[in-house]
Amino acid sequence: MIVFIPDKDSLFSLETKAREFLTAFNKKFSELLVPVFPLYIDSESLSEDDVRAAKNTFTGCAYSNILFDGKVFAFFCDIEFTDRIVSARIVFARFEDESVSFNNQENREQLSLLQKEYSPKTKSRIIRSVDMEQDGNSWTLYDEVFYKRKN
Repeated sequence: MIVFIPDKDSLFSLETKAREFLTAFNKKFSELLVPVFPLYIDSESLSEDDVRAAKNTFTGCAYSNILFDGKVFAFFCDIEFTDRIVSARIVFARFEDESVSFNNQENREQLSLLQKEYSPKTKSRIIRSVDMEQDGNSWTLYDEVFYKRKN
């Protein structure tokens, strides 16, 4: 599976925000969140042509907001190309107990405050695509290609 991985500086920033969010969440709520690794942008929202064309059309990647879909927490990101912007996400945490329901109004209000406080606001000019094989908790990355915004 081909995935995009943020550059080292953005990855460090996102990992720091994820760690801070997990710590704050686990202190505030009784449900336990666990981290998800590696941090990558799943290319499901991109076609194979987008991935191939990225070398010539990539202009940047913006990371913002923490999303919660009921099961996982993810950073929202926009991958910018010369002719369009593709929205994607980077999953960074999930509930340890997958049967947890986290939908009551009080939890939502407190969660909203945490999401605002720990959302990253960063932009990157570099991204890399890799072929990733994941087997349980281990993964292998190969065929790495770096993309840098052309000025």
